[in-house]
This record gives sequence, C-alpha cells and structure tokens, in this order.
Amino acid sequence: MENQEENKGLSDLLKAVSEVCELSSDKDLVRKFKRALVEAGVEIKEYPPAKYFVAGMGGDPVIVLAHESTEIGWWGILKDIIDRVTDLEIVKTNKVGWGAALLDKDYKRGYWISGENIFALKTLCLVSLGKEAQYHFKHENLRKKPGLAPYFYSIEEFLSVSGLKSK
Repeated sequence: MENQEENKGLSDLLKAVSEVCELSSDKDLVRKFKRALVEAGVEIKEYPPAKYFVAGMGGDPVIVLAHESTEIGWWGILKDIIDRVTDLEIVKTNKVGWGAALLDKDYKRGYWISGENIFALKTLCLVSLGKEAQYHFKHENLRKKPGLAPYFYSIEEFLSVSGLKSK
C-alpha cells in the first residue's frame, strides 16, 4: 500500500513537472550536465526531454531548471516557468525543492540558486525582471552574494550545494 502511494506521488510529480516543461530542445551543455548527473548516481525524470527536470538520489527530489549562458556571464529564465514551478502544490508544501543550475562555459561548472534565493537576489536587485518577462542573471551580480548563489566547479560540488547529496 505504501509503495503504491509512493508510486502515485512520483507519478503526480512527473505529471506536474511535465506541465512545467516547455517544448524546447535541450542545449548541449544541459545534455552533458544531465548525463554527468546520471553517471554520478542521480535519477532524472523528465517529460519531454528538456532543460527542466526532476533529479533525485534517494532523498527528496529537486526540480532543476538548467540553463547554459546565452552570452558569457548572462542567463535568462522566463518568469512564466518560475511561476509555474512556484504554483505547484508539491513546491508550495515544501515536499519538493527547486532551483536553477546556471551552467557557465562547461557542463560541470556554474551557479546553483535555490528557488527561495532567486527571490532573495531579486529583492537585493541582483536579479532583474526584464520587459520580456524574463529573469536576468548576471555573473558579476551573482558573485556579490556567494551564499545565495554558490558556484560549483564539479558535479560532486553541485550535488552538495543543491542538496541532492548530503555533505
């Protein structure tokens, strides 16, 4: 009975994530990042394959919004995507964490910004919301608050800062 409830919970989570996913092809760095996570023992659930996915290592899963820099040191995430994630009941009730993995020139390097820290950085005016309804993240601003936007240099560090793997 308990196993059925867990399977239903996972099924509900996958359905919720599929609603969040935009139909977009995953970028090369994002694809390499996901492959490296799987090689490190992370289970990834996604539908359809995209840059937004659920990751887990036996503990609580995390919704990851993975992005590679479109310009050196700049990332953009549509407000609609963040709104959809924050509107999920499983996120509202803190059953699932979420955040953005901003990949920086290499699939093993970048920033991890938990969902709550995205809004803290916005409050500090270090993340802006552009006219095109896109959150703008800039390297020089993220470097000002490493506690809110820790930089990772390896997949192992990502697993630690994202909470997927206990320290």
